[in-house]
Amino acid sequence: MKWLSDYGVAINAIAITFLVVVTLLYAIFTQKLVVENRKLREMYKQPYIYLYIEKSDIPFYYLILGNLGGGPAKKIEFEIQPDIKMLNNENLSTVINTVKYLHPSQKYYIYLGNKLLENSGDELKNECKIKISFVDDFGKRMCEEFLLNPTVNNYVFQERNYELREIAAELKLISQNLEKINAKRP
Repeated sequence: MKWLSDYGVAINAIAITFLVVVTLLYAIFTQKLVVENRKLREMYKQPYIYLYIEKSDIPFYYLILGNLGGGPAKKIEFEIQPDIKMLNNENLSTVINTVKYLHPSQKYYIYLGNKLLENSGDELKNECKIKISFVDDFGKRMCEEFLLNPTVNNYVFQERNYELREIAAELKLISQNLEKINAKRP
């Protein structure tokens, strides 16, 4: 017992120091976890806009605009260069700029006409660039550019930054991983 009374204060000081260090490490790792959770939530709630032209069985063309992401796209603005004249002599930019909000999984079908994209003297012989800018749930302004190339893939808009299939696969993988994590919780 004499040993304990002689070194008790030192042992207590060492134990308190160890406890302070462990508490600081715990706080640091908790902060990192909070930051990672915030990034994951932002990524999950990020909108992914897609755009393509679809030809129906009857030769009608539709511009398909949608949001594949988990969060809404707000305050949407479009820039089209060169602008496309639709069947009713209205510009595509006039019609498409009425879309200001896309919630997750929402799709717009915009009727373009039946001869709009045929290579028969209309203005769409070269690439058409459509720039879409929008705001996500966190107030972050985002911008995507799509190209309409009449010589590639039957008039498919080609997104410059990523492929929709890759996004869909990544979202599915994230969803599966989150389900596994939630299944392990008590």
